[in-house]
Amino acid sequence: MKYHFFLGGRDAEMVRIAEVLTEVGVSFLDAALGWGAKASAYGTPQISETAANGFTPVIVELEVDCDLPEGTVVVDHHGDRSSEPASLLQVLTLIGREPSRWDVVVAANDSGWFPGLQAVSATPEEMSAVRAADRAAQGITTEQEQEIDRALAAPVEMLANIRIVRMEHSKTGGVGDRLAIEAIAAGRSIPAYLVLSGDGEVNFSGQGDIAKALHEEFSGSWAGGAGLGKADGTAYWGAVVYPSQDEVLEFLRERVADKKKTVVRITRHELDGDRRASLKVVYGDDVNIVTRDITYGDDPVAAVKALITSVEADGGKVAAVEAQGPFPVLSKLVEGRRELGVAIIRAQFERGPDGRQVVVGKDEKGRDLFRFSHYEELERIEFQTRRL
Repeated sequence: MKYHFFLGGRDAEMVRIAEVLTEVGVSFLDAALGWGAKASAYGTPQISETAANGFTPVIVELEVDCDLPEGTVVVDHHGDRSSEPASLLQVLTLIGREPSRWDVVVAANDSGWFPGLQAVSATPEEMSAVRAADRAAQGITTEQEQEIDRALAAPVEMLANIRIVRMEHSKTGGVGDRLAIEAIAAGRSIPAYLVLSGDGEVNFSGQGDIAKALHEEFSGSWAGGAGLGKADGTAYWGAVVYPSQDEVLEFLRERVADKKKTVVRITRHELDGDRRASLKVVYGDDVNIVTRDITYGDDPVAAVKALITSVEADGGKVAAVEAQGPFPVLSKLVEGRRELGVAIIRAQFERGPDGRQVVVGKDEKGRDLFRFSHYEELERIEFQTRRL
């Protein structure tokens, strides 16, 4: 069977499809369209002419908004077809070609982003290469990359467990790339995020059931990802929302109201206003903060895991544990972050000109109380020694 392809919105996957079709000599048209492209961009007459000339038309990731010749093949893996193989893999099947390793990586990236890449055991180099290819295909400029850096350097804004990022343009791929690479390197789960762009566009990446709910709520939006509709999956959603992006924020507030984050503090000291304000900035205004004083015993990871289970039994999801203790204990907790599924954080205190922590009072047992400065996340603890 002779095929003639009509290509949709440009990204790394669509670029790879064009490369493969060129390599095997299969005819295609590529109008260099953006995301959300429609079949009408090529038009019924042009597609019908292909059929009249003895070819089977194949439209790739194009919304069907016009009449198509009988027998037209529609290739897609977004929206209601998100459970199907990536479009690249569907195309390779049509033309009878086995996927290369790069094809597998490109397909995994398009279907599942970083979780998809992890599922096919992509190396850090493969992850970096395919994400760079995706951003290049989307035409992200140096200036737009700089705007992404500026937006992520701004004070952190959270809505429950969703990071809110505000920036001028809507080329959002670099936002997710930076957040994901940072999280993977630190052994954390990839955070959910919502980008509010100055051009009116809104983009979400995170929990699959939330992405599907957004898609159903806002007409004319787009959604996809292998985890679409799944509470334990990852998916994306996007839309141009007028007159106000506040509608999306309000919808999410209602949707995640019962999924607010919990921070567990393992300490005998009560929570003061400065620490509460700092945790709210990072984890959201409605963060639930629980203070418990436990003994770590011989297995600090098991002790903290039991504490997390106890706290979550009362509702909510523990996102971080504030731990105080000797370095061997903290080291074990940092090594056990993947098993615990939380961030390990600790408070830091202001220091005076002499380098000593600033004392602001005494507790009931006469121990010094220090002036709080900020929280930090423990990502790695190392000891370096030398023989005397």
